[in-house]
Amino acid sequence: MGVPHSARKDGTNYVYCKAPDVCKTPMGSSMVPVPYMSVAFFGTSARTSRTVRNNGKQDFQLNSRATVTTGHEPGTGKGVNVAGHVSHSHVKAGHKTVYSEGYSVIRDGDPALINRPGSGGTEPRRSRFKTTIKHI
Repeated sequence: MGVPHSARKDGTNYVYCKAPDVCKTPMGSSMVPVPYMSVAFFGTSARTSRTVRNNGKQDFQLNSRATVTTGHEPGTGKGVNVAGHVSHSHVKAGHKTVYSEGYSVIRDGDPALINRPGSGGTEPRRSRFKTTIKHI
């Protein structure tokens, strides 16, 4: 496995579910639990870095949220375990020592929560020192 790449606000960066996202789906006169595979692309993310760029794009950090999850649109009765529908996704844990504006940097393979009912709270800033790395 190669070195994990950090995430950025870009439509080619995404999180996906490893197991089906079971949503209540209308079938006839009843709501039936149906498993869907969902994905959230980072192109329309919120709360991304204002000052840190990653290949020219805003850095996606622990406090960032992907605002739209797709793949389960027919499940209008929302999720069985978590009541989300075409909603937010975010990463649960980022890098332990690398920060962007005080939030952990997110990398390829970091665990995520997908199709949440809302954007969730603001993550606490963890770094105490501001360091500027000059462009080479």
